[in-house]
Amino acid sequence: MDLAELIEIEAIKRLKYAYMRCVDQKLWDDIVDCFTEDITVAYDSGNHSFEGRDTVVKFLSRSMPATKLTSHRAHQPEIDITGPDTAEATWAMDDAVMDLARTTTIRGAGFYSDSYRKVDGQWKICRTGYLRTYMEIFQTEEAPGFQPAPTWWWTDDNVRSLPKESDPGRGTAPIDNR
Repeated sequence: MDLAELIEIEAIKRLKYAYMRCVDQKLWDDIVDCFTEDITVAYDSGNHSFEGRDTVVKFLSRSMPATKLTSHRAHQPEIDITGPDTAEATWAMDDAVMDLARTTTIRGAGFYSDSYRKVDGQWKICRTGYLRTYMEIFQTEEAPGFQPAPTWWWTDDNVRSLPKESDPGRGTAPIDNR
């Protein structure tokens, strides 16, 4: 492996990290830049499969409203540059999803399998998906004294009320009920 290949691998790592950050921060306008137009995805062992950047972004934005607090971590990448403009990778991942509307929390782990393509000199994800190694789901009301602390989704120097699943602005911005 030479220096040029290591630089490409580092660029791919930064792309994957940006993708995960955009998902957790619900930056749907920004996540577009992570994907090729013809991206294909197979999330949750293929249970949620889609083709096309607009379709994928629409799925992500609808499936992760502000009432779902998420944490996705990708690590231990095994990245292979397969051509001048192509690469493949396997990533370990851990995730947690606190669904406030349904009072459930999901934690799990698995492995992402990705393909990348360089478009106009920038790496983009052209295929992604993951297979879970495990997932645990529990009802938060089963945890005595459970109370989520305010997060940046509903704080801005003033505590705002929790967004409700039926609020018209859910998933796009914190709800301000002052």
